[in-house]
Formats: sequence, C-alpha cells, structure tokens
Amino acid sequence: LGPMSERLSSYPMSFDDTASISESAKPSVYLLSVYGIVQGDQNNDFGPDGQVTRAIMATMLSRAIRYMDAHGTDPDLPEYTSYAFQQGVIAATPAEGSGGALILTLNDDLTGATAYSVSLPSGVTIYENNMESTTSALKAGRHARVCLDGRGTAYAVRVSDALEEFEATVNGIDGYDIAITRSGQGEILTMDRFTQVQVGSKTTGDRSIVDADAGYTSAVCKLDDQGRLVAIRLDGGTRTEEGILAGYTKASGTTAASIQVIGFDGVTRTFSVPSGATTTVNSLVSNLNSSYEGDYVSLRVSNDSNAVVTAAVDTVTEYVQGAVKATSYASDVNTITVTNFDTGKATSYDVSKSAVITYNGETTLLRNIKKDYFVTLRLSGGDAALIEAYPGSTVTEGVITERIFSDTDTTVTFVVTQEDDTQVSFKVDLSNPPDIERDEADSTIDKLRTGDSVEVTVRYNEVTRITATSQSANVIGTVDRIIQEKNGYTLEMTLSDGEEVSYTVTSGVSVTQSGKSVNLSSLRPGYKLGLVVSGEQVVSIEIQQAVNSSNKLTGTVIYVSTSDKYIYLRCVDEAGNEEIVTVNAPSGTVILD
Repeated sequence: LGPMSERLSSYPMSFDDTASISESAKPSVYLLSVYGIVQGDQNNDFGPDGQVTRAIMATMLSRAIRYMDAHGTDPDLPEYTSYAFQQGVIAATPAEGSGGALILTLNDDLTGATAYSVSLPSGVTIYENNMESTTSALKAGRHARVCLDGRGTAYAVRVSDALEEFEATVNGIDGYDIAITRSGQGEILTMDRFTQVQVGSKTTGDRSIVDADAGYTSAVCKLDDQGRLVAIRLDGGTRTEEGILAGYTKASGTTAASIQVIGFDGVTRTFSVPSGATTTVNSLVSNLNSSYEGDYVSLRVSNDSNAVVTAAVDTVTEYVQGAVKATSYASDVNTITVTNFDTGKATSYDVSKSAVITYNGETTLLRNIKKDYFVTLRLSGGDAALIEAYPGSTVTEGVITERIFSDTDTTVTFVVTQEDDTQVSFKVDLSNPPDIERDEADSTIDKLRTGDSVEVTVRYNEVTRITATSQSANVIGTVDRIIQEKNGYTLEMTLSDGEEVSYTVTSGVSVTQSGKSVNLSSLRPGYKLGLVVSGEQVVSIEIQQAVNSSNKLTGTVIYVSTSDKYIYLRCVDEAGNEEIVTVNAPSGTVILD
C-alpha cells in the first residue's frame, strides 16, 4: 500500500481529530481506514499522538489478514518465488483464441516492440495490485506479468497500471541496488529477479548482466504502481572483454588502430583503439604492438562506441587455447589433455585442486568437461588454475562490414558486425574454403559481399560454414557526378523519385554487376545503381544498368585450383580498392605466359 499512498492526491477522512494527523501520514491513514485496518475510537478519534499497544497492533494485523482473505489478496515477493514468467505492456484488450482461451499480446517493456502472445486458459487467476480481479483488468497500456507452471502454461496474471517512466543519473551500484538521482533527489532502486535490464543500445537480459564496475552514467527507469523496478536501461560506462591477443593494427590516416582478441569462447572479436585509450603491459604504461600476440589481454570497452577505453596486457601469465583431448582422474591429482591450436601438439596438465572450472560461463566440475570442448587454460606453475570451456562449435550472426585481403598469404578476413555492434573477425583460407551458401544456393567466397547478413559456424577456431543472405537495395537512382576523395568517392545521384542526394562511398564497399564483383572505380555518370544504405553509410552497390562495360579483368593471382579449373584473382584499382574474383578457366582456355 505504500507506493499506492504516495500516488494519492485526495484523501478525505471523517475522524474528529483529522486536523491533528501530520500531512505526510494522511495518505497512509486514509488507505488503512478505507481498507478497515484502522478505525476511530469511541470518540471517533484516530489518536495520532497515542501509543501503539500490543493489543492495537494485534487488532490491526487481524483485520489485515481478514481483508486479504476476503479479497483474495496474494502478495508476490520476487525473491521468494521461482516460477517462470513472461511480462510486458498489454498491446490491446485480449482476443479470444481457439478453445476459448484468451490471447494476450505483450509489448517489450524497454523497446515497446511487440514481443510475444500468450494463451490464457479459462480459469486463469487475474491479480490487480495483488488482489484477485477479473479479465476486465487486462487493459491496453497496463503492465502484466504472466506466471507459468512447469509445463509453460499460464496459471496467473499479475496486472498493474501503466508504468511510470523517468530518466535519472546513476551514482553507483551496490549488489542489486542502484543509487540514482532524479529531479535533484537521491533514490535507491532495487533490481529483483523480474527486472528487465538493457545495457547500452542492444544488450538485454536480467540483473546478471549489470557490471557494478562499468561506471554507467545515466538510466531510463520504469516503475509499476507498487514502486517496483520493472525495467531499466543503463547507458554510458564500459564492459570487460578478455582473451588472447590475436592481432594489432596500427592507426593509419583517419583509421584508428584496432585490436583482435580471441575470447575464451574461441570467437575472435575486433575493437577500435582510439588514440586516447590507456594501454598497459604488465601493469606499466606502454604502447600496444603485434609482438604481444598470444598474450592475455583484458579490455574495458565503451558500451556506447564499442571502442577500447583501457587495455591491459599480461605477458607473464601463461595461457593455452585448444580442444580437449581427454580428462583423467586419480586420488591425488586430476589431469586435462589439450591439443594446442598454435602448435598442434597435445599436452597434459595437472589440474590444481583449487582450479576454477566453468562451462558456458557457469561453474562446473572437471568430469563435466567433455572431449572436443574448446577450452582456455590459465597455467600457474605448469598446472591448470583456470579452465573455461565452451562447445567446440559456435555460430555467430551479423552483417559483413569489411573484407581484408592478406598481403602475405592466401587468406581473406571477414569482419562481421553483430546486433550489439561488436565486431567479430573470421579468417578464411582460400586454398581450403568453408561450405558457403548464399540466398539458399551453393556459393563461393567471392560472392560474399559487405552488407550480407551471415551465420558463420566456427569449429576450433576454423570457419567451417558460412550461410549468407544478400540485402535488397533500399535506394535506387542514377549517377550524376563522381568525385574522387582521399578514402573513396562521393556519388551525386538522382533517385527514382527525383530527389538529389550525395553519398560518400569508402574503398571497402563491395560493388557488383550481374552477380560478379567489379571495381568501385568502374562506376560512371549515367549508371543506374541499387544501393544498400544503413543510416548515412553505403553498405553495398549493385550496378543495375551500365552505360558501357568492360570484359577485361586485371589483377594478382592469389590461388589456382588446377583440379576445378578456376583462379582466385585479386583486382586492385587506382584508388586502392580490392576485390576478390573467381575466374573460371575451362579446358581450351588460351594461357599466355
């Protein structure tokens, strides 16, 4: 009743000494009198200055329990429940579905998007403010939490009024408590097991994803009419990313430095390293360089920009990544045998009695670590002091945003940007390419384009399959003028609706014509183009109609398959744009040496 009393604007009472009740207490006294928990004495006085005796308290408790029994009041205390649930804002008055069940459609508390529909069987109990109610309480705009039994069937729905939303400054986090300031006043909000949490623009979950050391700066909070924190979005701050340093690229021109890290799950992620980032090696301030490849690195990454804020390299502690070959148990010591990905050799390590062992981030026992799991070991005195295990295969979803060609070997690296803006790098060996499917048909490496949505399957740090879906052009127009810039081109175009626009196209953008890769420099005024544009960024270009075309390709041979009779050719134009093209060379092809 506390939060309810805080929302009252009118609370008339008939006690003869109402004027003696303090203004701050009047809403609470009013509610307790309405519910019959407190009543006036024989003189119709409330007696605000009187003593609360044991008899008075027993009477109040007795009346409260009788009221709860009579009205079906059933408090729902989050930390004393374990049922599964679905919750959100009611999208509309529920409609009747098959079998007489009501179909309740809920919108996500944080984004407002439609999340899911839930079937409410006949006889489901509806609670409004913890008191038994009817389906009439299921009104659009209200918040609802659907309680599910062990079979996933709804057995109760708890409804409250529309959520109160406000912005606040985050002052600190202690356990599940968040200290905030709103409208100049300090408050403590508590995250319970029902609280939906969003960190940054896309990462969502429950309170377990909150990092007390992140330094969040602001929050958007949503409370129900009981004052409970239903949802919170935390903005600003940083998160921890750790793993083995796989590569470092220095800054060049306007391009920031970048770092590649093989996470403990075996996935390689790429982060930009701005000039202001603080970097240390063995706790001493130092610059990063590629000589630290293979060493452990811990990053603090901005939740807003996904850029590195601090990077700490440890060259002293030894780490090993590889596949589990075997585990063994003995009365005095347990061992784990791991095939090291760097050396290809299998080595057995004693497992320290105090070793921390996890699988998919959850603490477990050595006997649960199976053969072929991907593991990262931290060694201490030659023994495994930490074992972090993950499945041998992982699947990463995202959009191809960059292709990087190697100058030293026959590989191409695809940079995939995930939904949370994290970038993951995948190196593909052209002499042994993975299975590739694009738009539900077998395909090849050269057909993959920036802008393609992909699912990349990695087994033991090696890409085994790529499933891609091309994006459809969302901008169609004709080129009026092309201006060559330092890092690409500016296209001045007239769109199909007559609007004149201008796009800056960087050298990494893929350009195709009739399904084949062509150079960015081949674009000419008068060409009709289909562009995939995300925000202001051009992701890919398809030449739909050219004024003229060339049948000649010039480039560097990077791989030849004599059995399948094709050549991988890397074409480089005068602007430095690189494309990989498959050239079929059937029997009878004239070869000039």
